[in-house]
Amino acid sequence: MMKIIIYKCIFLILLSTPHAFGYKKPNNITPDIVARMGDYVGNGGGVVEQDFTNALLNLPLYIEDCLLSLNCELTQQEEIDLKKILNIARLNSKDSEKLIFLSGKDSGKLFYTEGENRVRLAVTGLTNDGPIFINSDLLYEDIDNRDIPAINFGQIVALLIHETGHLTGLENHHYLDYLGAKVSSNMDLNKKRIDYFLSYNKQLSLEVVNFSSGYTFSTIQMYYLDKSFSLTPDFRKKISCEDESLFPVGMKLENIHWGKEYSISPDSSIVPFKGWITITCFDGRGMTWIEERVFEAHLQLNSNATYSIMKMIIE
Repeated sequence: MMKIIIYKCIFLILLSTPHAFGYKKPNNITPDIVARMGDYVGNGGGVVEQDFTNALLNLPLYIEDCLLSLNCELTQQEEIDLKKILNIARLNSKDSEKLIFLSGKDSGKLFYTEGENRVRLAVTGLTNDGPIFINSDLLYEDIDNRDIPAINFGQIVALLIHETGHLTGLENHHYLDYLGAKVSSNMDLNKKRIDYFLSYNKQLSLEVVNFSSGYTFSTIQMYYLDKSFSLTPDFRKKISCEDESLFPVGMKLENIHWGKEYSISPDSSIVPFKGWITITCFDGRGMTWIEERVFEAHLQLNSNATYSIMKMIIE
């Protein structure tokens, strides 16, 4: 509760400061909007809101990989600015209340830029401890009476780079869009997506992002029944090195593909997820070994939109 109160105070200060948002000072912010901010901190159970949270958590990894990769083709100034953004992104990734989802229709002109006659998806302040406000009205589009995501994960990453850039004091929107595109494009180059149509006519999808550093764990995002799940923590818990005196400090997944679905009950089915796994193993004294192995993870999918990894085989 204390953190929410602090955010409200920061928000009120920003509203009283000229050009506080790097766009233009928002108008018509009523007291009840500020009062309701606590109800919206970190809220949203939809797939896009979950993707925002996961992107915020992993943003430092995507930035670090861009800084290491030749694909990003960063200038000296871009590298300097991206390192500043990285420092803030590391702090943000530990803050579950950094993202605040608000309806644009109920927020006066918070998301509206008069000079450009434009409604924005996100706004933030120019101080590194401020929250990032997300316009929840623009996250989905209605198609055949279904809420379909209007923004993908790569676009979310680019957007968070942009907004985090403002938190470092950078104001140039076009420049921040460019930096965001570089980080997002580099991530997409290292991303593999596989889809599976389940027997009950629902789609299951996995997105795996690998990194240049062997000391980083691949991010694994699963999409099932309009929800988004990170499987990375599950894999980190279940993988191990052949030599039990060593422990994993990095992981890369390649040649990923689906096995054949099989049912275990009327409400649950198993879909194997297979591929090659490269594990970086550390002895705790400065030496590392690389293990290249084959893995098979059996995903249990339940009709109530929950899951578990029933079995993990690494050979």
